[in-house]
Amino acid sequence: MHSVLINRVNKVIDYIEQYLSEEHQLKELAQLANLSKFHFHRTFKIITKETPNEYITRKRIEKIASQLIYGTDKTISDLSYEYGFENLSSFSRTFKKFYGFSASQLKRKTIDSLDRDKLNNSKIGKTLNVYEDYICNASKIKNWMSKHSDIRIQHLPEIKLAYVRHWGSPYTIHEAFDILSKRCDFDKNSEIRKKHFITLFHDNPSLTIDCKMQQSAGIEVNEMLFKNKNEVSILTIPSQKYVVGKYELLSHEFELAWNSLIVWLNERNIQVTNGYRFEKFLNDSIVNKESSTYKVEIAIPIKIA
Repeated sequence: MHSVLINRVNKVIDYIEQYLSEEHQLKELAQLANLSKFHFHRTFKIITKETPNEYITRKRIEKIASQLIYGTDKTISDLSYEYGFENLSSFSRTFKKFYGFSASQLKRKTIDSLDRDKLNNSKIGKTLNVYEDYICNASKIKNWMSKHSDIRIQHLPEIKLAYVRHWGSPYTIHEAFDILSKRCDFDKNSEIRKKHFITLFHDNPSLTIDCKMQQSAGIEVNEMLFKNKNEVSILTIPSQKYVVGKYELLSHEFELAWNSLIVWLNERNIQVTNGYRFEKFLNDSIVNKESSTYKVEIAIPIKIA
Protein backbone atom coordinates (compact mmCIF):
# COMPACT_ATOMS: atom_id res chain seq x y z
CA MET A 1 0.00 0.00 0.00
CA HIS A 2 1.18 3.53 -0.77
CA SER A 3 3.13 5.17 2.07
CA VAL A 4 0.89 8.28 1.98
CA LEU A 5 -2.17 6.17 2.89
CA ILE A 6 -0.23 4.29 5.56
CA ASN A 7 0.83 7.59 7.14
CA ARG A 8 -2.74 8.88 7.10
CA VAL A 9 -3.93 5.77 8.94
CA ASN A 10 -0.95 6.05 11.32
CA LYS A 11 -2.14 9.57 12.17
CA VAL A 12 -5.57 8.20 13.07
CA ILE A 13 -4.11 5.33 15.12
CA ASP A 14 -1.95 7.79 17.08
CA TYR A 15 -5.03 9.95 17.69
CA ILE A 16 -7.07 6.96 18.91
CA GLU A 17 -4.22 5.96 21.23
CA GLN A 18 -4.06 9.46 22.70
CA TYR A 19 -7.83 9.70 23.20
CA LEU A 20 -8.74 6.05 23.68
CA SER A 21 -11.46 6.70 26.26
CA GLU A 22 -13.36 9.15 24.07
CA GLU A 23 -16.14 8.34 21.63
CA HIS A 24 -14.93 8.21 18.01
CA GLN A 25 -17.24 8.57 15.03
CA LEU A 26 -16.25 7.12 11.67
CA LYS A 27 -16.82 10.50 9.99
CA GLU A 28 -14.45 12.21 12.44
CA LEU A 29 -11.68 9.63 11.94
CA ALA A 30 -12.09 9.71 8.16
CA GLN A 31 -11.76 13.50 8.16
CA LEU A 32 -8.58 13.23 10.21
CA ALA A 33 -7.18 10.89 7.54
CA ASN A 34 -8.47 13.22 4.79
CA LEU A 35 -10.38 10.33 3.20
CA SER A 36 -14.02 9.54 2.50
CA LYS A 37 -15.73 7.34 5.10
CA PHE A 38 -15.84 4.41 2.69
CA HIS A 39 -12.19 4.76 1.60
CA PHE A 40 -10.99 5.26 5.18
CA HIS A 41 -12.90 2.24 6.56
CA ARG A 42 -11.57 0.01 3.77
CA THR A 43 -7.98 1.31 4.09
CA PHE A 44 -7.98 1.02 7.88
CA LYS A 45 -9.13 -2.61 7.73
CA ILE A 46 -6.55 -3.53 5.09
CA ILE A 47 -3.73 -2.13 7.26
CA THR A 48 -4.89 -3.24 10.71
CA LYS A 49 -6.99 -6.32 9.77
CA GLU A 50 -9.75 -4.81 11.95
CA THR A 51 -12.51 -2.28 11.49
CA PRO A 52 -12.04 0.99 13.42
CA ASN A 53 -14.65 -0.07 16.01
CA GLU A 54 -13.06 -3.52 16.45
CA TYR A 55 -9.63 -1.92 16.85
CA ILE A 56 -10.80 0.61 19.46
CA THR A 57 -12.67 -2.03 21.49
CA ARG A 58 -9.68 -4.41 21.52
CA LYS A 59 -7.27 -1.65 22.58
CA ARG A 60 -9.57 -0.62 25.43
CA ILE A 61 -9.97 -4.20 26.69
CA GLU A 62 -6.20 -4.84 26.54
CA LYS A 63 -5.44 -1.61 28.42
CA ILE A 64 -7.81 -2.61 31.21
CA ALA A 65 -6.48 -6.19 31.31
CA SER A 66 -2.93 -4.86 31.64
CA GLN A 67 -3.89 -2.74 34.65
CA LEU A 68 -5.72 -5.65 36.29
CA ILE A 69 -2.75 -7.98 35.91
CA TYR A 70 -0.06 -5.65 37.19
CA GLY A 71 -2.13 -3.99 39.91
CA THR A 72 -4.35 -0.93 40.23
CA ASP A 73 -6.28 0.76 43.01
CA LYS A 74 -9.14 1.51 40.61
CA THR A 75 -12.32 -0.54 40.59
CA ILE A 76 -13.39 -2.46 37.50
CA SER A 77 -16.34 -0.10 37.22
CA ASP A 78 -14.00 2.91 37.26
CA LEU A 79 -11.77 1.35 34.60
CA SER A 80 -14.69 0.48 32.32
CA TYR A 81 -15.98 4.06 32.56
CA GLU A 82 -12.49 5.53 32.10
CA TYR A 83 -12.03 3.61 28.85
CA GLY A 84 -15.32 4.60 27.28
CA PHE A 85 -17.69 1.72 27.98
CA GLU A 86 -21.30 2.81 28.39
CA ASN A 87 -21.91 0.68 31.47
CA LEU A 88 -20.36 -2.11 33.52
CA SER A 89 -22.53 -4.88 32.07
CA SER A 90 -21.52 -3.93 28.51
CA PHE A 91 -17.86 -4.00 29.50
CA SER A 92 -18.21 -7.30 31.38
CA ARG A 93 -19.79 -9.03 28.37
CA THR A 94 -17.10 -7.70 26.02
CA PHE A 95 -14.25 -8.66 28.35
CA LYS A 96 -15.52 -12.21 28.84
CA LYS A 97 -16.03 -12.55 25.08
CA PHE A 98 -12.36 -11.63 24.55
CA TYR A 99 -10.79 -13.82 27.23
CA GLY A 100 -13.32 -16.42 28.35
CA PHE A 101 -13.33 -15.32 31.99
CA SER A 102 -14.41 -12.25 33.93
CA ALA A 103 -12.44 -9.12 34.71
CA SER A 104 -13.07 -9.66 38.45
CA GLN A 105 -11.43 -13.11 38.26
CA LEU A 106 -8.40 -11.55 36.62
CA LYS A 107 -8.24 -8.71 39.15
CA ARG A 108 -8.24 -11.22 42.02
CA LYS A 109 -5.86 -13.46 40.04
CA THR A 110 -7.98 -16.41 41.12
CA ILE A 111 -6.22 -18.63 38.63
CA ASP A 112 -7.65 -21.90 39.92
CA SER A 113 -11.17 -20.72 39.12
CA LEU A 114 -10.28 -19.79 35.54
CA ASP A 115 -10.64 -22.10 32.56
CA ARG A 116 -7.21 -23.74 32.28
CA ASP A 117 -7.59 -24.63 28.60
CA LYS A 118 -8.45 -21.05 27.71
CA LEU A 119 -5.64 -19.74 29.89
CA ASN A 120 -2.97 -21.99 28.41
CA ASN A 121 -3.91 -20.93 24.89
CA SER A 122 -4.08 -17.22 25.55
CA LYS A 123 -1.65 -14.36 25.99
CA ILE A 124 -3.15 -13.68 29.42
CA GLY A 125 -2.44 -17.23 30.52
CA LYS A 126 1.20 -16.83 29.55
CA THR A 127 1.30 -13.45 31.27
CA LEU A 128 -0.08 -14.82 34.55
CA ASN A 129 2.55 -17.56 34.45
CA VAL A 130 5.23 -14.93 33.87
CA TYR A 131 3.78 -12.88 36.74
CA GLU A 132 4.02 -15.87 39.08
CA ASP A 133 7.58 -16.57 37.90
CA TYR A 134 8.44 -12.92 38.45
CA ILE A 135 7.27 -13.08 42.09
CA CYS A 136 9.40 -16.19 42.64
CA ASN A 137 12.46 -14.75 40.89
CA ALA A 138 12.33 -11.19 42.23
CA SER A 139 15.45 -11.72 44.35
CA LYS A 140 17.39 -12.97 41.32
CA ILE A 141 16.22 -9.99 39.29
CA LYS A 142 17.30 -7.61 42.06
CA ASN A 143 20.73 -9.22 42.15
CA TRP A 144 21.10 -8.78 38.37
CA MET A 145 19.76 -5.23 38.64
CA SER A 146 22.36 -4.21 41.22
CA LYS A 147 25.15 -5.13 38.80
CA HIS A 148 23.72 -4.07 35.44
CA SER A 149 21.43 -1.08 35.80
CA ASP A 150 21.20 2.57 36.79
CA ILE A 151 17.55 3.37 37.58
CA ARG A 152 16.10 6.73 38.53
CA ILE A 153 13.02 8.93 38.19
CA GLN A 154 13.31 11.64 35.56
CA HIS A 155 11.10 14.26 34.00
CA LEU A 156 11.79 13.85 30.30
CA PRO A 157 11.21 16.65 27.80
CA GLU A 158 8.95 16.33 24.78
CA ILE A 159 10.37 14.13 22.03
CA LYS A 160 9.52 14.65 18.35
CA LEU A 161 9.71 11.32 16.58
CA ALA A 162 9.81 10.38 12.90
CA TYR A 163 8.78 6.73 12.73
CA VAL A 164 7.87 3.66 10.72
CA ARG A 165 5.11 1.57 12.31
CA HIS A 166 5.74 -2.17 12.63
CA TRP A 167 3.04 -4.84 12.88
CA GLY A 168 4.03 -8.28 14.11
CA SER A 169 6.37 -10.02 16.54
CA PRO A 170 8.51 -7.69 18.70
CA TYR A 171 11.49 -9.79 17.65
CA THR A 172 11.17 -8.52 14.07
CA ILE A 173 11.26 -4.78 14.85
CA HIS A 174 14.66 -4.58 13.11
CA GLU A 175 12.78 -4.80 9.80
CA ALA A 176 11.16 -1.42 10.49
CA PHE A 177 14.50 0.07 11.57
CA ASP A 178 16.03 -1.08 8.28
CA ILE A 179 13.28 0.76 6.40
CA LEU A 180 13.68 3.87 8.59
CA SER A 181 17.47 4.01 8.23
CA LYS A 182 17.15 3.83 4.44
CA ARG A 183 14.51 6.56 4.33
CA CYS A 184 16.56 8.91 6.48
CA ASP A 185 19.80 7.98 4.64
CA PHE A 186 21.43 7.26 8.01
CA ASP A 187 24.89 6.44 6.63
CA LYS A 188 25.21 9.74 4.76
CA ASN A 189 23.20 12.22 6.82
CA SER A 190 25.48 13.61 9.52
CA GLU A 191 22.62 15.48 11.25
CA ILE A 192 20.57 12.31 11.68
CA ARG A 193 23.59 10.30 12.87
CA LYS A 194 23.71 12.56 15.94
CA LYS A 195 20.18 11.53 16.95
CA HIS A 196 18.93 8.52 18.88
CA PHE A 197 16.89 5.62 17.54
CA ILE A 198 13.84 4.74 19.65
CA THR A 199 11.57 1.69 19.85
CA LEU A 200 8.10 2.82 20.85
CA PHE A 201 5.67 0.26 22.31
CA HIS A 202 1.99 0.77 21.43
CA ASP A 203 0.88 -2.58 22.90
CA ASN A 204 1.77 -4.87 25.76
CA PRO A 205 3.63 -7.87 24.23
CA SER A 206 2.18 -10.04 26.98
CA LEU A 207 -1.44 -9.28 26.04
CA THR A 208 -1.54 -8.61 22.30
CA ILE A 209 -1.22 -11.43 19.80
CA ASP A 210 1.80 -11.08 17.53
CA CYS A 211 -0.10 -10.36 14.30
CA LYS A 212 -1.75 -7.31 15.94
CA MET A 213 1.25 -6.20 18.00
CA GLN A 214 2.36 -2.66 17.18
CA GLN A 215 5.74 -1.02 17.71
CA SER A 216 7.29 1.99 16.04
CA ALA A 217 10.88 2.25 14.87
CA GLY A 218 11.66 5.92 15.38
CA ILE A 219 14.38 8.52 15.44
CA GLU A 220 14.54 11.87 17.25
CA VAL A 221 14.56 14.19 14.27
CA ASN A 222 12.52 16.89 12.66
CA GLU A 223 10.62 15.61 9.65
CA MET A 224 12.27 18.28 7.48
CA LEU A 225 15.51 16.24 7.53
CA PHE A 226 13.84 13.56 5.43
CA LYS A 227 14.10 13.69 1.67
CA ASN A 228 10.47 12.63 1.30
CA LYS A 229 8.30 13.53 4.28
CA ASN A 230 5.48 11.33 2.96
CA GLU A 231 7.58 8.23 3.66
CA VAL A 232 7.59 8.67 7.45
CA SER A 233 4.98 9.42 10.08
CA ILE A 234 5.43 11.95 12.86
CA LEU A 235 4.31 11.84 16.48
CA THR A 236 5.18 13.60 19.71
CA ILE A 237 5.99 11.85 22.99
CA PRO A 238 4.79 14.40 25.57
CA SER A 239 6.88 15.69 28.41
CA GLN A 240 6.20 13.46 31.43
CA LYS A 241 7.71 11.76 34.48
CA TYR A 242 9.29 8.38 33.87
CA VAL A 243 11.27 5.74 35.61
CA VAL A 244 14.34 5.39 33.42
CA GLY A 245 16.79 2.49 33.49
CA LYS A 246 20.15 2.75 31.75
CA TYR A 247 21.70 -0.53 30.59
CA GLU A 248 24.30 -2.24 28.46
CA LEU A 249 22.54 -5.36 27.21
CA LEU A 250 23.04 -8.44 25.13
CA SER A 251 20.11 -9.29 22.87
CA HIS A 252 18.67 -11.89 25.28
CA GLU A 253 18.70 -9.50 28.30
CA PHE A 254 15.99 -7.03 27.24
CA GLU A 255 13.16 -8.88 29.01
CA LEU A 256 15.29 -9.03 32.17
CA ALA A 257 15.89 -5.29 31.96
CA TRP A 258 12.16 -4.55 31.65
CA ASN A 259 11.43 -6.88 34.59
CA SER A 260 14.05 -5.09 36.68
CA LEU A 261 12.15 -1.82 36.21
CA ILE A 262 8.90 -3.50 37.33
CA VAL A 263 10.64 -4.85 40.46
CA TRP A 264 12.07 -1.38 41.17
CA LEU A 265 8.63 0.22 40.83
CA ASN A 266 6.85 -2.41 42.93
CA GLU A 267 9.37 -2.10 45.77
CA ARG A 268 8.64 1.64 45.92
CA ASN A 269 4.89 1.28 45.40
CA ILE A 270 5.01 3.55 42.35
CA GLN A 271 2.23 3.03 39.82
CA VAL A 272 2.67 3.23 36.08
CA THR A 273 0.34 5.48 34.11
CA ASN A 274 -0.84 5.92 30.55
CA GLY A 275 1.73 7.06 28.06
CA TYR A 276 4.40 5.72 25.73
CA ARG A 277 6.87 3.10 26.91
CA PHE A 278 10.06 3.16 24.91
CA GLU A 279 13.66 2.08 24.47
CA LYS A 280 16.17 4.77 23.47
CA PHE A 281 19.35 3.42 21.90
CA LEU A 282 22.47 5.39 22.90
CA ASN A 283 24.57 3.75 20.18
CA ASP A 284 23.75 2.54 16.66
CA SER A 285 23.38 -1.09 17.75
CA ILE A 286 19.79 -1.38 16.51
CA VAL A 287 20.87 -0.72 12.90
CA ASN A 288 24.46 -1.97 13.09
CA LYS A 289 24.47 -5.68 12.28
CA GLU A 290 28.01 -6.07 13.68
CA SER A 291 27.14 -4.69 17.12
CA SER A 292 26.53 -7.22 19.90
CA THR A 293 26.02 -4.84 22.85
CA TYR A 294 23.05 -2.50 23.13
CA LYS A 295 23.50 0.72 25.10
CA VAL A 296 19.93 1.63 25.90
CA GLU A 297 17.64 3.58 28.19
CA ILE A 298 14.24 2.06 28.95
CA ALA A 299 11.49 4.48 30.02
CA ILE A 300 8.11 3.74 31.65
CA PRO A 301 5.67 6.61 32.44
CA ILE A 302 4.75 6.81 36.10
CA LYS A 303 2.21 8.46 38.37
CA ILE A 304 3.72 10.47 41.22
CA ALA A 305 1.46 11.48 44.08
